[in-house]
Amino acid sequence: MHEDSAIESWIAAMLTGSGLPVERRAEVADELHGHLQQRITAYRDAGLSEEQAIEGALADFGSPRVIRGQLRRQQRALDRRHALSELRRHTRWLLTVCGLFAVAAAIFAPGPPLTRYLAGACLFAVLLTTGSVATYFASLAERKVKHRLPRPEHHFVRSCLRWMAVAALFLAGTLLFGPVMVGIAGYLGQNSLFQSILYRAPEIVEGAPWLIWYNIGVAALESPIRSFVVPFFMVLGAALLITLYERSRCVDGQTTLVGD
Repeated sequence: MHEDSAIESWIAAMLTGSGLPVERRAEVADELHGHLQQRITAYRDAGLSEEQAIEGALADFGSPRVIRGQLRRQQRALDRRHALSELRRHTRWLLTVCGLFAVAAAIFAPGPPLTRYLAGACLFAVLLTTGSVATYFASLAERKVKHRLPRPEHHFVRSCLRWMAVAALFLAGTLLFGPVMVGIAGYLGQNSLFQSILYRAPEIVEGAPWLIWYNIGVAALESPIRSFVVPFFMVLGAALLITLYERSRCVDGQTTLVGD
């Protein structure tokens, strides 16, 4: 009983705050429990008492704080590998969509053929990079949200602030990407085909790359509450919803931290 209590206390101290989901903590705890038992048995066979064998086995593994840091880094690496695998799973879809836009640019961009082909290649690279980065971080965030942690280790305020930062970056990226796409559309719209379609209002095509930026600036100056306060509450609301979902997935107690 003393042996099991000492081992479980050491494992619990190592896993608490490691950031590992509960399911993986049970696996790690079972594995460590087996290794420690082997070390204890070896020390017993060498003639040490039970207490000395336990102390020697725990000393061989080192400080729980050091191992906790290693486990935290391993979990982050696993999350990154999972995000990369999700990105590879969506590669075909990304290539198809980006390729369609690139072909459209190569056909409708103004200028000689070489200029159009370069425009299509640049557009393909920009869209593929943007889509890949967005898919990677979205998969990473999704995996983070779905981690099940012990309820005492879930810090509501800290989690809410973290997700507010993520939501703010997502909103900022969306606002930046919109004008970029409008600018690209305006550039492609300088083609004679689109000029003939929009002959009644050619200034729309010519001013498209900057029109949305101008409108954003004017709207921000005319209605600062709508332009700044409303997005803040949107970010806060999204962060609260994600944090509450995280909280709902937490488990009570510490009994699942170590294997049964």
